[in-house]
Amino acid sequence: MSEDVGQVSSPARAHDAQPLDVRALRSAVDGRGQQSEEALDLARVAEAGVPIARGVLVRFDPEDLGLGDILSPFSGCFLDQSSLPVQVQFGFFGCDSLPAGETLEVSYRLNNGAVVSESATLPNTLYRGDFFNYTFNNQALLPVSVGNELDAWITYSPDYLMGNDTIMGRVVSNPIPVTYPGKVTFEGGMLALDSIYTTLAKEGNVFLSEDAARTGSYGIQMTGGDFISAR
Repeated sequence: MSEDVGQVSSPARAHDAQPLDVRALRSAVDGRGQQSEEALDLARVAEAGVPIARGVLVRFDPEDLGLGDILSPFSGCFLDQSSLPVQVQFGFFGCDSLPAGETLEVSYRLNNGAVVSESATLPNTLYRGDFFNYTFNNQALLPVSVGNELDAWITYSPDYLMGNDTIMGRVVSNPIPVTYPGKVTFEGGMLALDSIYTTLAKEGNVFLSEDAARTGSYGIQMTGGDFISAR
């Protein structure tokens, strides 16, 4: 976030705290020439009589960037293991704007492996609340696993509020596909070799059944549809 309210300052700076200039805050404008929403919010806080204790600073980061989302890859069946695009979305949450042509570093890491970092250049000016999607040139090699984890972050040196710069541990599942002819195992110490995803519908169902058990107490019973052809 662009505001960091309630951060304790050093004792030396605590004695330097000054009253807020409400008139100046209400006249502040952003990069579009419009009234600054951040300054207006702070003016409202002051006018409401909310005390700001000694030793507490209210800081604005005029160039705050934040990583909003990892747009791809996402979990799914039969994902291409050779190359998958990695796309992230970051936004500007500062007080003014970031000009077109500004550069920042965008990075990702899959399963705690090597870090992939690239330089992203803004094609247009970003104002507060604007977002930009960046697709990496270096694609990801996604193993067949239900436990893949993807980390992504941005690095922009003027941005000193870094709590919103990173997304860690995004799970990207790429389960082992069903093969035909194949065998799905449910018992024993080994992990099942195959996975099945079934959507329940009016004419299709899947459930555990004693009647379907070939060995052990239960088996899986599927009714309706043709899941092999539906692949």
